[in-house]
Amino acid sequence: MPILVETRLVPLTSINTDTYQRERKDSIVERIVHNFDIAQWDFPKVALRPDGCHIAMMGQHRVEAAREMEANGTWPFETPPGVLECRVVIGLPDKKAEAELFMKDAKNKAPLTPYDKHRANLDAWDPMAIDIQTALDTLEIPLVRRQRKANGHSLVAITAVNNIWNKGVRHPKGGGYIVYETLRIASKWGGEDIYRLDGFILQGLAAVLLETLQAGGKTTRLEKFVAKNAAITVAGWARRWANAKGLSTNIVLPYAEAIREHL
Repeated sequence: MPILVETRLVPLTSINTDTYQRERKDSIVERIVHNFDIAQWDFPKVALRPDGCHIAMMGQHRVEAAREMEANGTWPFETPPGVLECRVVIGLPDKKAEAELFMKDAKNKAPLTPYDKHRANLDAWDPMAIDIQTALDTLEIPLVRRQRKANGHSLVAITAVNNIWNKGVRHPKGGGYIVYETLRIASKWGGEDIYRLDGFILQGLAAVLLETLQAGGKTTRLEKFVAKNAAITVAGWARRWANAKGLSTNIVLPYAEAIREHL
């Protein structure tokens, strides 16, 4: 079936969202409502699914703002209250196709955060995203968009884990294996250690892990190192090594060297 895009009137009650969109931000919805300007309004883009449900692919905050304006009696459109004019995409075969279109469209708007891109890539069946999420779920490590304060319980550094996967592709077992092993070993640090899931430490650990495996070694020595030395201690060694070399601590090398020197 060819993909069609039509302008249609769609009841708000039939518009939902799915996992690949950005998370709703109440502040954005309120800003649209309180500063509404019909001249700046763009039609939301929704996908029509076979069951008749419409999924807001682009413009979910506009859809939510329309719901609020209907609820508070300030409906600003010429359409009947609760009925929104939308650009309807017809013929997308599945959620994977929706997620892919969402990511393409996002390139022309506000860039997706790494967290948002990971969520969308999961629905697009991206192998890297699936491998990473499988490792996180298996090890019970929650992925979060941001942390109010540093902690070792949840992971923010999804870009760092993406880098580990990409470097791990050269291993016979693939990037997913290296991601899992890196996170498994890092999980031996206690959750109270705020550097346990730090992106640079994870990448440094992964670099040494890859070297060990490529040399035919086992992970036992690395696991004993992690059990003996806290991640926050490794971070301190890395800072001292970087300062001595006149290097930044915002690169992976000092963290990998800190582990190598004390392994």
